Amino acid sequence: MISFETAVRAAGSPLHLTENGFEKTFVFPPDFVGFDGHFPGAPILPAMVQLMAGAQAAAEALSQLRAGHYTVSGVTRGKFLKPVEPDEQLVVMGTLTEDGAAPSAVVRILSGEDAVSLFRVTFSEVKP
Repeated sequence: MISFETAVRAAGSPLHLTENGFEKTFVFPPDFVGFDGHFPGAPILPAMVQLMAGAQAAAEALSQLRAGHYTVSGVTRGKFLKPVEPDEQLVVMGTLTEDGAAPSAVVRILSGEDAVSLFRVTFSEVKP
């Protein structure tokens, strides 16, 4: 059985670092486990999956730009603006910043030109 985190990761394309941050595309097919029960007959992508996609992309960018591995320590300022249906192409865009000692990312998810969600993710480094 595939883990939920692995299923989210599998829906994403390779990460692209940009001049100001990062970008990664996700497409969640109709059989994606996150649509199960959310909602029968009219599936929409749960907000938690949007947070996971954004956090995964930001952590991957952070790991590529710095040595080390990072885990999410917090999410703030979440706004979910538009329902996401199966097979919609989502572009996760973000910029990495430093908030004191903790790195963070401001994440914006788009479907076409429409903003789907916005949030900030804060990370802590995983020590070996």
